[in-house]
Amino acid sequence: MRNQRTARGGFTLIELLVVIAIIGLLIGVLLPALGASRRAAVRTQSMSNQRQLVIGLVTYAHDHDDRVPLGYSLGPAPGWKQYNYLLRTNPASGNASLRWMGLLFEHGAFETPEAFYCPAERDPLMQFNTDQNPWPPDDTAPAGKSTRVGFGTRPLVGWPFPSRAPRPEVLPLLSRLSPGTAVLADLMHKPERLALRHRDGLHASGADGSVYWVARGALDRVEVDGLRWEDTDGTGFDVSFNDLMLSDTPNGQGPRGLWTALDRR
Repeated sequence: MRNQRTARGGFTLIELLVVIAIIGLLIGVLLPALGASRRAAVRTQSMSNQRQLVIGLVTYAHDHDDRVPLGYSLGPAPGWKQYNYLLRTNPASGNASLRWMGLLFEHGAFETPEAFYCPAERDPLMQFNTDQNPWPPDDTAPAGKSTRVGFGTRPLVGWPFPSRAPRPEVLPLLSRLSPGTAVLADLMHKPERLALRHRDGLHASGADGSVYWVARGALDRVEVDGLRWEDTDGTGFDVSFNDLMLSDTPNGQGPRGLWTALDRR
């Protein structure tokens, strides 16, 4: 009798298999939902971080006669408009200096520096305080290690590189930019950059301080002088991509390129 009661009080093999199947089904249903929730939370944080940075730009303009540090490195050739996210250069040869984003740091916009990096980024070169991207941006950084932020600025003014002159004489006027002009954005100079972050799009910030989502399709349609963004490879720089980032049309009808695809019309 005791053995019969013990057997009846336990689980049969079929019952165990049913329970395991139900648990597996629940996991299969919940995991995608949890993943979607996490991605949504990361995107929300990314937008918040970018909003703080664009507020820093607006504050800087208020205190500096409407001027804003939107720029890119001129490089050894006509320019590297993809190189638009520097805070401080620290070449191994010396002559370290703050760059365009460094002016915001100097102005006090970097009280919480972690906020100026995208939480979705998977490249240590663009993350906060890594071996490849040291913090703080001062002489404690190893020689040859520059400091970058996680977002790029609209490449309006070229800065000498290496820094033969610390800053351009004239910076853009914020009031001359229409409210919907994109002034900051997730890094996007190659499709691989999107793959290292949000994959199907990016966040951009307008001159009015708004932050919004831009689907990848807007970039896939960009073509300048036969060069298409979706056809480029790698994550490095190439002089030929300058016009693809931002350039004037030959007939004077206005700017063209990836940054114009981010503008809110």
